[in-house]
Amino acid sequence: MEQFIVSNASWLDQFGLWIGLLLFGIIFFIIIRQVRNRSSRRIFRIASLAVILIFIAGGTLLIEGPLKPFISSIAQVKHAMKSNINEFSFTLLDGTPMTVGELKGNAVILNFWGTYCAPCVRELPELQQIELEFKDRVRVVCLSDESVEKINAYVKKRPNHPSMMGTYDKKAWIDLDTFRPLTLLIDKNGRIIRFFTHELTFEELSKLL
Repeated sequence: MEQFIVSNASWLDQFGLWIGLLLFGIIFFIIIRQVRNRSSRRIFRIASLAVILIFIAGGTLLIEGPLKPFISSIAQVKHAMKSNINEFSFTLLDGTPMTVGELKGNAVILNFWGTYCAPCVRELPELQQIELEFKDRVRVVCLSDESVEKINAYVKKRPNHPSMMGTYDKKAWIDLDTFRPLTLLIDKNGRIIRFFTHELTFEELSKLL
């Protein structure tokens, strides 16, 4: 399911509702026509079509409801992969403003997380391990759109995290809404070459570096 959404996020984001409504209308029309004939064969067809109709309705509601932030975020990321991300700006917890371009010459792991996101929190020690293991050629940056005070209070209680923690303005690049975690793998020239929408481990990431 996740792989299907990631692969088709762009058209699902733009046309998911309309495709769902179109399919719903077609199947509903067929059911109405089948109802006119009450043979046992037709009744079986109606039941089968009704099940399909329920799945289409449920899928459409998911796409336009709980899954909408996920789909929209992935669609935006896939579009952003066509452009350079060097100008993306963020602010470290000590108040230092930075851009991805300032890290040019190194591979960059850009992680979007939140204190409210359990998988994100579990990732932090794994990302710290990546930072320590590949410190000569990889920079790890973890960003949240929460307040500096909230992030500082949180990370002070949990010291196992990468050194470059900060905040960003959602308008500075893309609006991820409440979707987390999202991790971008950026090459030395500032191009996004991979992105991940699941909780990452040291083993998985280290194989790509």
